[in-house]
Amino acid sequence: MREKAESQAFESEVEEGQEEEKSPFGKKITDAPCRVVVPPSPASEATVEIWTEGVLVKPKQGSTVFVPYTEAMGVDPSNYRIEVITASRVITVSALGLKYDHFSQKLTDAWGDALARALIMEEPTEIYEARATYVHTLGDRRISGTCRARICQTSLIVLPSNSPPTRVSLPSIKSVTSENYVLRVETSRKGTFEFSKMGVSSQYFSDKLVSAQRDIESISLKTVRELIPSASYEDLQAVARLMPEGRAAKRRDIEAFSAELWVALERKAEDSPLGETYKYLVSLSERDHVAIGVKKSMLETYVWFLVPVFGSKELGGNCIAMEVTSKSGHATYLFRVIGRRAYPSADRSLFLEESDRVGEAINEAMIATGFRREPIYLSSEKLSSSEHTRYLYAARNLDELKLLREKFFARLIHTDFEGWKSSLHEALVFNTQAVEDQARWARSQLEPEEEAA
Repeated sequence: MREKAESQAFESEVEEGQEEEKSPFGKKITDAPCRVVVPPSPASEATVEIWTEGVLVKPKQGSTVFVPYTEAMGVDPSNYRIEVITASRVITVSALGLKYDHFSQKLTDAWGDALARALIMEEPTEIYEARATYVHTLGDRRISGTCRARICQTSLIVLPSNSPPTRVSLPSIKSVTSENYVLRVETSRKGTFEFSKMGVSSQYFSDKLVSAQRDIESISLKTVRELIPSASYEDLQAVARLMPEGRAAKRRDIEAFSAELWVALERKAEDSPLGETYKYLVSLSERDHVAIGVKKSMLETYVWFLVPVFGSKELGGNCIAMEVTSKSGHATYLFRVIGRRAYPSADRSLFLEESDRVGEAINEAMIATGFRREPIYLSSEKLSSSEHTRYLYAARNLDELKLLREKFFARLIHTDFEGWKSSLHEALVFNTQAVEDQARWARSQLEPEEEAA
């Protein structure tokens, strides 16, 4: 009864703090009186407030300190103390009394949620979440601890209490097995996760995860069916497996099942607002390596494509061109394939091999970032501005976005076709004649504008 009363009192503090929700700190979750050490100051009585964007420390002696979660390297609760670890110091919170367990859980949850938002992992639809002990094995690397495992419409998000979150797309999950209350999730790219100590939630979580996988497969079937109503059942199944969650599939892979299906997909690209652009880019490319994907948003279903252009040093090339045929925000994005110093001596077969690898990485990265294009092309200076800081943490810490920014070298806005084509060739020649890999085409159009996700 006493624990219940303490919990009710704790929750009432949350309600009393709601008037402070509109704040640059986000929304206030709770606060608690405690003792705190903020180096180099000595220990002091204080109030610590948990907000959705960071921790606010108000010592009775010394200055108020706000630590954004994106600047916290870790939150470590142990032995009735909580350490908030930053690059420059460790802030220690203690003497929380009966509020310790609840406060530490709220803090680690807020940290994980904030990092998931900063890493562009949040989804509008959350299906189920459970607390667990986890072991993550990736190659020779093994990490363990406690976590929250969250099933969303297109992904499994693992939010550890001791490290940043990880997103696993549902189509990349190879198997889900449950034995002796241990749930094992094997993935094609992120290694293996083992979840235990879920209690009565274990089987329910497993069922929900498998159900979410089946749902995304059915969405893929429906999307492809809408675009290609003439497809046979067998061909539809095969192509939908190649194109889940908006993935682009190469011509040669689709034609292995049905040449007619590729023709139908390509017709969708040609009939889109970017049809002329698509046909011209394909004329410069190796057609078997062109990839087309189908993306379904809240408002529309559209295609997007990746076109590798080998070219030559004189005429320009060494790139993968990407377009998304949504109703707004049309632009061509160019990504370098081979290192610029190595390109002059590379032959076509080496380029195509590398373009397949880079194209697959771009494919996965676009899905991981929710098809957001602004964080790809914005300069470091723009990302540091108040208008775009929402992408700054991901640009520095999300591997998929880092790859996109590393490979990106030009963005071409669509005006008239001849003007676009002239700009394309200037950018391609720049790419084959530049020496440094990080160089971007100076005439690239980098002003932010609205783009459909």
